[in-house]
Amino acid sequence: MKSLQQAPASTVRWWGLKSAPAFDFVSAFMNGEGLNGPTTWREGAYVPYSATLSSTIKIMVGLSALSADNGYATFASSMVIYSKTIHDLAIAEKVSAVVPRVRGPFSGFVPCLTIQLSHLKWCQQPSDVNPSWALSLQDDTVRPNARVFTEDFNALMSPLLKDLKSDDDLRTLLRNCLPQSKPEWVKSDTPWFVDLPERLRLLELAAPT
Repeated sequence: MKSLQQAPASTVRWWGLKSAPAFDFVSAFMNGEGLNGPTTWREGAYVPYSATLSSTIKIMVGLSALSADNGYATFASSMVIYSKTIHDLAIAEKVSAVVPRVRGPFSGFVPCLTIQLSHLKWCQQPSDVNPSWALSLQDDTVRPNARVFTEDFNALMSPLLKDLKSDDDLRTLLRNCLPQSKPEWVKSDTPWFVDLPERLRLLELAAPT
């Protein structure tokens, strides 16, 4: 596991060394969930982790620094799902808008859905505030601490990962996201991605007949 204390100064300035113990706690948790990373420190306020769920599905889960709470960094987390099947069919169908220039470990895949953990938590109960977490291991912040973050991730995000094993599972997930339904008190975006209906249409082409 890569420790925040080993990160370059350009990253540490976003997160702060006071947050290092809790950051490393969360990072170890991510690794335990099968997510590799941090895969890079280059983006500073955004620290990514990745995993291959099947031969056609990969994911990137990121931690994003937001502000501060009692000297600790506050943060949120999101997951982006990538599909090889949609990538290949977009090329075959000449749908160029769906195929961005993706390099590195996600080359040959296209993003098709973004899910915010804060949105999933906000849907659980009425609140006027979009949830976020503080990188503390103590009960000394206004926001829920890093231990609560791991509990929320386990309860809300991990089940999605475990249920995403095939293109059939991905089709079901994308279909369920199309209505963009959410409780009336939630102001954050539902799980979505640009041109989602078109991405789903392409994935439907690969569905068994």
